[in-house]
Amino acid sequence: MDIGRDIYAEVRSFDSDQNFPNKHPASFIVQFGREIRFAGQWEIGLRDLNVECLSDSRPDLAGQIMYIHTNIIDFSIVGRSLKQLLKRVTLGRPIHARNRIMYQMNEAEKGCCCCYYKRITVPHCLRLEVQIEDQKGNLIDFPDGSKITLSLHFKRTRQL
Repeated sequence: MDIGRDIYAEVRSFDSDQNFPNKHPASFIVQFGREIRFAGQWEIGLRDLNVECLSDSRPDLAGQIMYIHTNIIDFSIVGRSLKQLLKRVTLGRPIHARNRIMYQMNEAEKGCCCCYYKRITVPHCLRLEVQIEDQKGNLIDFPDGSKITLSLHFKRTRQL
């Protein structure tokens, strides 16, 4: 599918359970229904992050700093490593709803959508890989049954 305008995507850790059963809430692959072709220069930004846990697991993720990585962007220096860092985020205070606890990015809690964009380095994309690490480079140990949702914005860059 050739795209000529912005794309907004909700990428969820549980979307590809059938295709990728060995996934982890902090390391997952989402396969799109169709390949996206990026004609020209494109960028991607993280607009929102939502972490949903069962309330009986009693996670305390507020203030947790997370590094969100994906496989389709330029590399950045993170500590002593080169990684495909989309954004560094901090989780805000928990929101309790029925039998769930939800955490969002601290920026969203303050009413700010600080969307920083990274250049997409692939000509097309059928699968998007996501990894969420802590400050030491380890996968975040989300409680069992956690559901992670990323709101992404793909946009074409303006040519000069």
